[in-house]
Amino acid sequence: MKTSLSRPDRNRQAPPGPDVTPGVLLAASLGFACNAPLLAEYSVERHEILLSAGSHKTVLTGTLLPGPHTAVAVAEVGPDGEPQLHIFGFDGITWQEQSTGPLGPNTSFIDVAMIDGRKRLLTFESGRLSWFDTDSAQLIPLLEIDFHLLTPGVSGLPAIDLTRDLNQDGRDDVIVPASDGFQIALQLEDGSFAQPIKLGPAEPFLKQCAMGDSRTYGEVGLTPETYAWYLSRVHSADFDGDGLVDLAFWDEGHFEVYPQHQTGHFATSPTRYPCAVPIDSDGAYSLVFGFAGESLPALLFGFRKNTSHTVLHTLRDLNADGTPELVTRTLTGRSVLNLRTTFQAYFGEQTASGLHFMPDTEAIANPGGRTGGLETGGYSSVWFEDLDGDGPRDLLLMDVDMGIVRGIAALLGFSIVLDFETFRLAEGSYPSEPSSRFRVKTDFSPTDQGQGSFSPAVLVGDMTGDGRQDLVVTKSREQVLIFPGTAGPDPLSAKPHTLHTSVPGHEWNVRLVDLDRDNKQDLLMLHTYTASPQRLLLLLSR
Repeated sequence: MKTSLSRPDRNRQAPPGPDVTPGVLLAASLGFACNAPLLAEYSVERHEILLSAGSHKTVLTGTLLPGPHTAVAVAEVGPDGEPQLHIFGFDGITWQEQSTGPLGPNTSFIDVAMIDGRKRLLTFESGRLSWFDTDSAQLIPLLEIDFHLLTPGVSGLPAIDLTRDLNQDGRDDVIVPASDGFQIALQLEDGSFAQPIKLGPAEPFLKQCAMGDSRTYGEVGLTPETYAWYLSRVHSADFDGDGLVDLAFWDEGHFEVYPQHQTGHFATSPTRYPCAVPIDSDGAYSLVFGFAGESLPALLFGFRKNTSHTVLHTLRDLNADGTPELVTRTLTGRSVLNLRTTFQAYFGEQTASGLHFMPDTEAIANPGGRTGGLETGGYSSVWFEDLDGDGPRDLLLMDVDMGIVRGIAALLGFSIVLDFETFRLAEGSYPSEPSSRFRVKTDFSPTDQGQGSFSPAVLVGDMTGDGRQDLVVTKSREQVLIFPGTAGPDPLSAKPHTLHTSVPGHEWNVRLVDLDRDNKQDLLMLHTYTASPQRLLLLLSR
């Protein structure tokens, strides 16, 4: 996970602790066992890094330093207004600051990418992408590219996921959205980048207003939030059957496909691939434009006609046969708080004319959650992951209970209820009813009530190293719940293992990352304070 935007809790004080300098390890190798019998030997090894007080911290991870462990990079804007970078590495016993240096005074954002066979921290400043050399603590110019990121109300340096391996050659490439398409710059064998080229159709909602916003999407521009919306339109699949991944964009009833050549570069002119699957728009973000112009009471209480909208959710190989499926999500109803959701996976097949999605052969899942229309607001989440370790991807859904009683409890800062459902893919189909269903009641405080606000983090990753994905939920400021993936008929156990530890109030300050590279995900948590030193808590899975 690359992104982290944290905001200090202005009225929250740090717990008492020893007087140590920033970057010094406070505690290490303290085992914390979970209290569930199924994982009696599961424990974590605790490490802690003390950081400076006050300023916004942006945390990224990657193999930024020599050695077997993942490094932790912390970027902040100092009291003098100058951005500064600190990189911490593990020496086998403790985590220590091993590299530090200034970033450019006009740095807009940072990222981490695989450059020339090694993870590098990237900075973007005044149209130039550079990487931070940990040996010399200097910025090395990498690429000139036109990109204007707007950061209204954002503290510190945002982390923007500017890179991904577009042609699957093991090297990260640069992709930048624009109003009239996307700029891509492919990384070459020597770590340099080719000149950017523009691909893809224009953004279809530029002149429309999102629900509750008087500005058009084009007027809002590229922000840390809308950047992810733009990138959700980029799809990858082998459309022409030559074994190479192509870039594809949905455009009114067909895919515009840019085939990949044997050189690793993409064609600059698209090939049109018709698609008979019924789709109204691409991406969950498009739903915020579908309700524009309607009154809030009508949307909340259903004083409107019944509507149905189908979005392209993803292209993903669900049944592990090497060919992707096309997944759509249909939302039907009157109130945005009570929309019935249907997932349909159309199986892919390579034909003489290219990749074809069969509209009459599908796997259908009908979850009970009703807040799918609010996915962009965090009230609903979807994962296609192999929970049971058998190869095919199972469906995991989370919906926040938005009933009247639960809604009042949330507004008063008491709690929220998260509804989880799993659908196990077996023999090419999902069951008509969920394979498992359970609820998790968590603390929730939308405003500071003395201890700071709190919103639960919901993450998916393999924490045990058994090849099955686990569900992780921060239940409170003192508890983390771990729901293990299982090999049985229910792909996810409804009986969690409880980890007792301090938990940050902001969900985006909790992440899963393999810090010691042992094929087990570890917990990395940033605790933010204003008047006292902030700290990073690292819990290594054992």
